[in-house]
This record gives sequence, structure tokens and C-alpha cells, in this order.
Amino acid sequence: MSAVETASVLFTDVVGSSALTAGVGAERAEVALSEHFSLLREAIAAAGGREVKSLGDGLMVVFPSAVAALRCAVRMQQRLEQRNRNAVDPVTVRIGVSLGDVSREDGDYFGEPVVQAARLCACAHGDQILCSDLVRLMVGAREELSLSSVGELELKGLPAPVRACEVAWTPLGSRQHALELPPALRLLPDTGLIGRELERAVLHNSWAAARGGEPAVAFVAGEPGIGKTRLVTVLAQELHEHGAIVLYGRCEEELGIPYLPWVEALSHYVRGARLRLLRGHARRHGGELARVVSALSLRLPDL
Repeated sequence: MSAVETASVLFTDVVGSSALTAGVGAERAEVALSEHFSLLREAIAAAGGREVKSLGDGLMVVFPSAVAALRCAVRMQQRLEQRNRNAVDPVTVRIGVSLGDVSREDGDYFGEPVVQAARLCACAHGDQILCSDLVRLMVGAREELSLSSVGELELKGLPAPVRACEVAWTPLGSRQHALELPPALRLLPDTGLIGRELERAVLHNSWAAARGGEPAVAFVAGEPGIGKTRLVTVLAQELHEHGAIVLYGRCEEELGIPYLPWVEALSHYVRGARLRLLRGHARRHGGELARVVSALSLRLPDL
């Protein structure tokens, strides 16, 4: 006899397993998939989840709470990203999470939340976590979890569109693996920086505002030779040491290339950013940026 309970349901699926096998061979691919399952199961155990079944390239897992399910999903992606950094056989996973009343029978689970989670997983891209809007409502404003709406999705097997959200996650140790400082900002003149406490305070306040989500622009102007470049270089190095992404672009009067500072700054980012971040940008904003930043098309050939 089946029992009804409220549960959070999570599905995982490997993206491109056939391509992985073709790229590294069946034996190495099998080892990589085994390593990936070990990392997933470590995250499940840490979050208090229960594995229901293996689905070939993925898992079905249930949790007593939505928070536990999302924490597990984030941990899964983080541990896989960490494994993949220097791997010749990277394994990319997509995840779907839903919540609601399910029927439990003979160790398996049935009901609309199960179908939702499986279909959300199928809709997700590699490295992405999608969840139902009900999961977002149950999680609330948890500081460590960031969710953004992706609108209504048509999911196979469900009678009506489902409001869904993407769960953001940050790679482990991301500060130690931040984008490199642009070459023009790596060298500081031998004289260093003397004084300029007021100017530095103003610039740091602008940075604090930007970190808080407020638009902030600062202009450093003055006569040639008074230390503008030195001031900006010191600030850039300080902020980079604290994990900031620092970009650099300049105008060349004799070249006359449209948008040159933006092309230079964004090209540095595109060449050094993780593919996961670039794919996320392309999903949200399309490929218009590739028209002025050719490096984006090189990193994302299918754009």
C-alpha cells in the first residue's frame, strides 16, 4: 500500500556522455562517470538526502526539505566543477528540483513533483540547476541561496506550464581562481603611491556601492603626470587581491576603432572566464556581444 508524504525531489543527468566516451574512450569514460557518482553521493549524504535509484547517467534523490535539496544541488555542481578544472575527461551535469506531495511505494516515489523534477532536469543546460517556483517560496530569503526566475516552462507530461527558477552557484575557492589582472595593471611604478587618502577612500566607496548592487561610476581626471595611472593601478591591485574581477580598456586616438575600450576589457574577460559563466551569459542575453568581441565566438563556437 502506498503512503503519501511531502518531499523535495532531485534529478541529475550527465550532459554529453556519448561525446565523453567518443573523446576519451569507453574505459576512461566509465572511470569518469564512476568518480562523478561518488561526488554526487558524498553531497547527498552531507545534505541528508536519500538516493531512490540510479538512472544510468543520473540519480533520483529525495529530501525532507527544499533547503536541503538545493544545498545538495549546489554542492554537487561545486564538487564536479572542482574535479573538472584540470581533467581531460570533464563530466557536466544538469539538475532539476521540485517539491510537493508524493506517493511512496516499494521504495520508489510517484506523483507530479517527481515528473516536474525530471522534466526540469531535462530542460536544464550543463552546469545548471532548475527548480520549481514552489521550491523558491519554501526556501525563502536564505543568504547562501540565490534564485532567479526563468519564467514559465512547457514540461512534457504536465497539463500546464510550470514557473521555474535557476539556482545560482559559485565555484569552490573562486577567489583563488579569479580572472587574472590585465597585464597593463600588473606593474606599479617604483615610486609606489604616496598620499591620496581622500581619493582612495572615494574609489573604495564606489566599489562598496557596486558590491552592494548599486550602479557606480568613478572618473579620475587631472593634468598629465599627477599620478592618475598610479592611483588606479593601486586600487585595481587591491581589489583584485580581495577577489574582484578587474577589467581594463583604453582609447588609442590614432586608431579610431569603435568601442575599443569595451572590446579590450571584455576580450580579456572572455578569454579567461570559465565556460560555465560564458554559457550562462549567452543563455540570458544571446550572442549579440560576439559582434564586437570576436573571442566569444571562439570560446562558444555554437553561439
